[in-house]
Order: sequence, then C-alpha cells, then structure tokens
Amino acid sequence: MIAMFNKSDMGMIVSLIAIVISLVALIRTRKFNARLLACEEENARLSKLQRQILEREEEEKNRCEVNSYWYTGENNSDRIAIVNSGAVPAYDIRLKFKPKKGCTSPGIEKIMKEIFPIKVLWPDDKEYFLISRSMSTGSTWPATMYWRNNAGEEFESDIVLGKEIAT
Repeated sequence: MIAMFNKSDMGMIVSLIAIVISLVALIRTRKFNARLLACEEENARLSKLQRQILEREEEEKNRCEVNSYWYTGENNSDRIAIVNSGAVPAYDIRLKFKPKKGCTSPGIEKIMKEIFPIKVLWPDDKEYFLISRSMSTGSTWPATMYWRNNAGEEFESDIVLGKEIAT
C-alpha cells in the first residue's frame, strides 16, 4: 500500500529536509570557520616570528664584534690582538685597562697612545700591540674595550687579557 501524501504533508517533509540541510551547513560552516581562525592565528604567530628573524638578520648584518686575545709573539714578547669578527667595520676602538690593586698597567703608554683609538678595523682584520709585563703586572688584566659601528651605535665589552705565567 502506497501512502498518499497530501500537499501539506509534502510541504512539511520538504521543510524538515530544508531545516536539516541548513543545520548541517551551519555546523560545517562553524567548524570550517573555527579551523580558519586557528590557521589565521598560527599564520600571524609565524609572521611575527619571521619578522623577528629578519630583524635579527638585519641587526647581524650591521653588527661589528670586536674581540681580543693575548699571545706570545716573536722573541717571547707578549702581544694583544684586537680582532673585528663582525660583518661591518668597527670605528674608534679604544682599550682601557682597569686598575688592579698592587699591579702596574701592562700597557706601554707610548705604544698605547700611538695605536689607540683605532680609527677603523675592517671585518676579519686585526691590530697587534706589545704589552709590557713584569712580576708586578700579574698574569691577567681586566680591561674594557669600546667601539662604534657604522650606524654610530656605541658598544663596550669587559674583557680579561692575559695568560697564566708558568712557574
């Protein structure tokens, strides 16, 4: 027996089907929007990280890094090498030895005045100078190095120059 539907029953069934389709579409749209929102948040986070990385790389390109080390050169003479290990030139490099109780400064004053300030030290370049050391000098010496980069920013680094004296 085939059931006969009248027009009002048929309208009701079509309306129910339309409501079900609308609810399914609404639920799927909400889920899609939630995933899209999560993707946009992740994209914003990644974009922020990428900007930070690019800023760091840009800073790195404009950074000059001045280091120093103490070594024994020809004729057992003590020397200090000032090295620019950065990517851009370092300007107006100065070295100031800090007072050390009971010890004399290891810098030979005349040589210190001739060498410092170093006007410009190009990347991977070195400047050498002699150090005068005696028993009252000690084996290590605290100092501060000052320099500027090509943008005029000032930098300073506390260093300890020296080596242990063999006994």
